[in-house]
Amino acid sequence: MILPLHIEISDKLRICESRLASQIDADDTALSVTSGDGSARFPTYTPFLVLIESEIVNVTAVSTDTFTIERGARGTTAATHTGATPLRAVVYSEDVGKINWFLVEKTDSYTATSSDCIILVDASGGDVTITLPAAEDSTNSGYIIKKIDTSGGKVTIDADESETIDGEESIDLTLQYQFVSIVCDGTEWFVIGGAYVKMEELLERKFNEQIDLLEKIRKEATKTTLHLASQSDENIGEKDAQ
Repeated sequence: MILPLHIEISDKLRICESRLASQIDADDTALSVTSGDGSARFPTYTPFLVLIESEIVNVTAVSTDTFTIERGARGTTAATHTGATPLRAVVYSEDVGKINWFLVEKTDSYTATSSDCIILVDASGGDVTITLPAAEDSTNSGYIIKKIDTSGGKVTIDADESETIDGEESIDLTLQYQFVSIVCDGTEWFVIGGAYVKMEELLERKFNEQIDLLEKIRKEATKTTLHLASQSDENIGEKDAQ
């Protein structure tokens, strides 16, 4: 199965796609993408695969917006493709496990950059704030941010200025191994996965658990009281009969 490559190994989470800057013929061994897209949207490592219409090409080198390519990869047939034809990097499902995630580790407040993908945060030295870049510069981009220490230090993920993450200007990771996976649509950020619970939700859950426990204790106490009362009535009845 062929999947769109959403993971930029030495960059951040995004769909790697563009258009041909000019026509390529079936025997060409290089292609150019829309100006500025080469280094901004595609992997800096090689090789990687690109799908153009029904042909897959193997990219063996990248120089700004120009890719050196091997034609007709993975059993496809080399063909002519006109300028402005859409193309995107792809990955075969069996290759997904081979992708290397680029990560950074932080112990102090930090502003995420376009060269980050996974950010591991140790807040044992005090609260740490990870500031996200402006949404308008981050369309189809994303990060995985994880708190890795056992301390009470808080990791705050803060959107740029008045921008939001799931409608809030910031979210907090307070427990070891809590993490979030977030993506941006160019206007705001969204949590799409992770082990993340808002503190008020955690407190509400604990409160409800305590209420449930007290209700169970109340029911058991009522049963015990009724049983003891029944036993007492039986004993009184026996004494009266005597």
